[in-house]
Amino acid sequence: QLACPLDLGCHSVSSDSPKSAAREIKFYFPRVSVDPLPSRPEAQEFVETELQKVLIEGLTELAKKKPENPVNWIANWLLENNPNKPRVVPPRAGAASSSPQGPIVEEEDEDGEPKQSSPARAVPASASKGPIVVDLEEL
Repeated sequence: QLACPLDLGCHSVSSDSPKSAAREIKFYFPRVSVDPLPSRPEAQEFVETELQKVLIEGLTELAKKKPENPVNWIANWLLENNPNKPRVVPPRAGAASSSPQGPIVEEEDEDGEPKQSSPARAVPASASKGPIVVDLEEL
């Protein structure tokens, strides 16, 4: 047991197991990840399959444009060109403003081709593995 650094009579508290420690860290520090870090081969595979294509494209554009603030530029470019961001298609002109199905969300496959469109629906975030869609008309 460690002594209180200021010698104020502190009592140290420790977790009874690694599982309890992870739960307590998540409770007191919700923004801190307690997930284990990936191994080097896992990290390399993730970069090659998920990041490499979009980073090459973004960094190529960055080199061509040579913006004054490259960090902000690439951050904004990545937000605008996020390959996982669904596109929300606005209702067609003349359509009822309040569709019972909500807006149509178009997602793209790996080749950039639109997947089959589907109406947006309210799904709890915990039940959804895909993107969260918000019907702007409800706000």
